[in-house]
Amino acid sequence: MSSAFSSMRVGGRRRVSFGDSNNETYDLMVLLPKSGSSLECKLLVKELRDRLASTGFTHMALTHTIYGRPKPEDRVDIAIPSSLWNSTESINNINKKKKRKSMNDDDESTTNHENKNRKKICILRRLHVVVENLSDMGSFLLNGPQEELLNEYDLISICPTNDATFQSACSSATMADIITLDYTTRGVRLPYRIRSKDVKEATERGASFEIPIAPALLHLKQRKALVHSCQELKNNTNGMTKCRIIISSGDRTLDGTDVGALALRMPGDITNLCKTVMHFDGSMAGKVVGLAAKQAVQRGKERRFGQPGLTGSVTLMNKVDWMVSRQSEDDIMPDAKRGRQSTVESKQPSNDTEDDDGDLNDDIDEGFIAM
Repeated sequence: MSSAFSSMRVGGRRRVSFGDSNNETYDLMVLLPKSGSSLECKLLVKELRDRLASTGFTHMALTHTIYGRPKPEDRVDIAIPSSLWNSTESINNINKKKKRKSMNDDDESTTNHENKNRKKICILRRLHVVVENLSDMGSFLLNGPQEELLNEYDLISICPTNDATFQSACSSATMADIITLDYTTRGVRLPYRIRSKDVKEATERGASFEIPIAPALLHLKQRKALVHSCQELKNNTNGMTKCRIIISSGDRTLDGTDVGALALRMPGDITNLCKTVMHFDGSMAGKVVGLAAKQAVQRGKERRFGQPGLTGSVTLMNKVDWMVSRQSEDDIMPDAKRGRQSTVESKQPSNDTEDDDGDLNDDIDEGFIAM
């Protein structure tokens, strides 16, 4: 198919395809539990992971939330240790061994066949920063004091809470891959004004805009704010072909309780919601969980492994390739270091995600969320 969003009927049922040729769909804001024991946290992560994988998502970003500047305890191995999802695999293996003792050979073969066919999901680690003071924005500059800590994460997002921090996040927060719009703090409007100039500056350095939908799905009062925020952002992106808008799940809290997988939706539900409620065009709606999210992850890779001093839309070289290239130059021209700085050309990636308008080959059930 040539369009970014298309639908068809298969066997009397309507099917929907999304605009990413690699069949990848992303939920980039799966918040970690705010409280509870370590076991409860691991079980919830397993529940969320299994739910997203079963509904068609291929990537999820476990998200650690902080306020202001990062601290030593916010390092990725402390905040989001791999044991959160690796331990669930060991628990499953133990349970399987116990079940096999009480099952006959036929039941065992059936279970093994089902486990082989179970879908897997790639887990990313993300740092989500809520910024209230403009002075804290200095921590998110390239070559800043927190660069090493921030580069441990696959994704860095900033959630501004006022006009000053929003403008700074768009114009100068070069370490931020995503700018999250929180519409839950001030009635039906955002706590700042979105201007075309700010959107253009963020787009030019490769940042994406994110809108979480779980608060609007769980709270009736937030639904009007969601629609208003989406319209304000969309109205200020007219003519900007490279502007990327992402839809993620976000906060799952209802009456002080984490509702877990009940706040998650299928990719088809999210795309249909963008078209019918937020009035996104077909191309934009087809990318909110596909191509646009993939480009944000790619931007994170460029930030972590790219050439120092380059950001955003500039094509970057992988860090390993860059080091090999430097070593080769030193072998050929050993005196090149003396007197002048050697130049390294950036390596072009094999696939151009910026202009890719291909469709997914995989069909996903379309859904509808009553608002």
